[in-house]
Amino acid sequence: MARKKQDENLFEQALEKWEKVYEINPKKLYNLSCGYALLGKKEQALHYLEESLKNKTIEIDFVINDDDWKNYLADKDFIDLIDKYR
Repeated sequence: MARKKQDENLFEQALEKWEKVYEINPKKLYNLSCGYALLGKKEQALHYLEESLKNKTIEIDFVINDDDWKNYLADKDFIDLIDKYR
C-alpha cells in the first residue's frame, strides 16, 4: 500500500513537470492528458485531451484504442468529447 502511494506521488510529480513542458510545447498535451487519465483525475484528463484534439495533435482512433483511456470508454463526458471532434 505504501509503495502504491509512493508511485502515485512520483507520477503526480512527473505530471507537474509535463505541465511545464506543455507551456513550452503544446504538442505534448496528449501525454499529459493520459497521465491524468491514469490517475483518475477526469477533469484534468479531459481538459488536456480536448486541447490535444482541438490542436489536432492526436487522432480520435488512436485515443479510443489507447489503453490509458480504457476506464473512460463508457464515460458520458469522454464519449461526448470524442463525438465533438469526430
